[in-house]
Parts: sequence; C-alpha cells; structure tokens
Amino acid sequence: MFNGAGSGSKCKRKNTVVNFQQKRSRCGNDVHYHNMILDMLKKEEQSATSHTSSVWMTLEIALDSIPLHLMLKKNQAESQKALQHVPVISRSKEEEYMRECYKPEDKPCIMQENCECNFIDMQAPFVGVAFVGHEINMLQTGMCILCLRKSTQMLFYRVVAGGLQSNNLMQVYGNMCGVAGEYHESVMLTVPPHGPVQCLPLPMVAHQRNRYEVIVIDNKKHLKQLKVKYEDFQ
Repeated sequence: MFNGAGSGSKCKRKNTVVNFQQKRSRCGNDVHYHNMILDMLKKEEQSATSHTSSVWMTLEIALDSIPLHLMLKKNQAESQKALQHVPVISRSKEEEYMRECYKPEDKPCIMQENCECNFIDMQAPFVGVAFVGHEINMLQTGMCILCLRKSTQMLFYRVVAGGLQSNNLMQVYGNMCGVAGEYHESVMLTVPPHGPVQCLPLPMVAHQRNRYEVIVIDNKKHLKQLKVKYEDFQ
C-alpha cells in the first residue's frame, strides 16, 4: 500500500527538487550567456565612432526584416530538403566576391551604408558586391560575403548562446575547413555536438573586422583575409 509519508514519497520529492534545480541552472546559464553577448554589443557600440554607432542596432533590427531571415523562415517547410542541399563554398570562390562592384553583372549589397565593407578601413569605405551563386542553386539574399557572415553569426548567437528555440536553417551556405587552401577550424562557427545542429549543419567562417584588410587592385577596392587560412596556423 502506498504511504504518503513513506520513503517512496520522499524519493520522488527529492528527484523533483533535483530536476528543478538542474533546469533552473541550465536556464541561468542561458541567461548568463545571453546577457554576456548583449554586454559585448553595448561595449562595441559605445566604443564605435558616430558613423558606426548605429551598426549593431541596425543589424539587430535587420535580422527580423532582411531577406536572410525571411527567406530562411519561408523555406522552413522544406527544412529537411534544405539541410541535405546546403552548398559548400570554397575560400577562393568567396574571395572573388570580396570587393566593390565593377563588373556589368555586379549588384551592390542591400545593406548599403550599413554594409560591413564600409567599416573595415574607415579611410577606404565601400559597399561590397552582392554574393550570388546561381550555378549552385544558392538562396539569393542580396548581401555581400561579410554581411552574410555577420548576419549568420548574429542568428547563431541568438540560437546557440541566447537560447532562442528555432528549427530554421541559419546559413545560406557552408565553408570547407581543416584542409590545405581552405579555412582553419579555429575561425569557424560550429554548433556544439548537443546543440541545434539542424540550424547550422555546416561550418561557416565567423565574422571579425580585424580579419580583413582593404587593398587596391587596378584602382578597385578588394578585401584580403588575414589569419584565416589553414596554412596560417601550421
């Protein structure tokens, strides 16, 4: 006969308390990481110049309105199909598009004055060329490589560190790493093994402004990537 005052009752209450504490601990960690990221963004905004002080806020708002977020959400019904067909882009292919517009078929990044290419070298700002991948049937967003990386990274922080529940795909494409001629593993965004791998199934280069340098080739502005190649770490 079940006895409410018996050991079984005490054991159940103990497990309930333990489970509750574990859940509260996990929740607390999520809040901690989320707040840590927000603090980092605030510090960045405070240290930025008047011209760049609105960039973080603009990107935060843009994540709910720019084509990257909307297009990925629109494709949620085909998420399983999308996971199997996320294209992989090589470093050399990306670097072909790390420049300003000068070819007849080029289109400027839709972020315009907030394009990340404007903030790599304040003495040589420019709007990057929109990255297209028609030959690989890639989702078109109208953004340049840097803005795609930045927006993906913000979505990544929201889901992985901020605890946002989502099954949406966060990336338009992935990158190769760990092999000669490609990127090093340490510069990539990757989802932890027990994290929402379905959101970011392939590695993608993390965005840091100090990993780029503006160079001029034939009077046209290009970006050179710094300390990201596999060979740079050998």
